Amino acid sequence: MYGPGRNVGVTGNWERGTEKMSYSYWNKIAKEKYHTDEEYRKTQIDRGKQYRSTDHGKAVVLANAIRYDNSEHGFITNCICVIFKPSSCKKRGLWPAITKEGVWKELEKHRLDMINKYPESDGNLCIYCEKPWTYKRSRGQKKQVKYQTNFSIDRIDNNKTYQVGNLGFCCSGCNDKKHHSTLELMENVLRVAKEKGLK
Repeated sequence: MYGPGRNVGVTGNWERGTEKMSYSYWNKIAKEKYHTDEEYRKTQIDRGKQYRSTDHGKAVVLANAIRYDNSEHGFITNCICVIFKPSSCKKRGLWPAITKEGVWKELEKHRLDMINKYPESDGNLCIYCEKPWTYKRSRGQKKQVKYQTNFSIDRIDNNKTYQVGNLGFCCSGCNDKKHHSTLELMENVLRVAKEKGLK
């Protein structure tokens, strides 16, 4: 074991003592000092900047970002944030008529509906193909890879914005295939297919 030993800790005035080392206690003291001591806070911020500018620091930051991006919560959070991104809204010409919290609530409803339909599943199923979606994101690479099985949020009716009742939680593959198709166009395609005897 490295260091002075497990029974040597840090006292409240930051001197070495004979108390049992307590990480939570030390962490609490450090947080208090960070918020009350301006000079200490500035020193810690500078240390963080210096560390993140090193090769090791950059690698750690990237690894943590990849770990979060590929987690369920991180991936879904990023997808929801894209909906509210001003540049995305301008491109669509439509602004969301729902809050971020509202999107999370709709996702929970979708999961419950899918669990009722498929009791053996966790509810994380595409609304269209009803296959499980994934949370894989490539980061730190020159070429971004788009996984067709990844979680995605679709507007069921593309003439309407993101709102309650118009959210389709699906996989990227189904969302890409649907793309800008409107409900009217899909109805017309089905009508023509039926007239031609294709369905």
